Amino acid sequence: MELGLLEEALDRLGEAVTAEDRSVPTGAETVRLVRALSRFQAVAALAASDFNDGGEWASSGARSGAAWLTRETRLPDPECRRTVRMGRRIHALPAAKESWLDGRIGQAQAGVLCGLGNRRTMHDLARDEEELVAQAERLRYGDFAAVAAY
Repeated sequence: MELGLLEEALDRLGEAVTAEDRSVPTGAETVRLVRALSRFQAVAALAASDFNDGGEWASSGARSGAAWLTRETRLPDPECRRTVRMGRRIHALPAAKESWLDGRIGQAQAGVLCGLGNRRTMHDLARDEEELVAQAERLRYGDFAAVAAY
């Protein structure tokens, strides 16, 4: 996985938003940054899930890929476990995965969609996924969460 270009771009953006003579970002630029964050969270979740399944972490003595990530990144354990879990679950939801990777929904909406699937509900979720994703893309988060809970 080539991350060098991404890291360089993040370095340049970090310099731009902390410079003494920085300009105030426009609303459109801010929306683009937030959507890029959502896209990056999707990529990170999918990669974390694949890393967990790959087992490279096992030789370190960690109990799981998420536990290894917790140790290496010093992020809270629940955050690392959630990232791996969402990456695993989003694979079963192709429309949701595409929408999250495109930045049309955020991590919160993806989490709601992932939380709807279990052995008992997966058939219904597969049937209704495209409509639920369309609602996630259109509705405010709270309204979407209420619709999904119904």
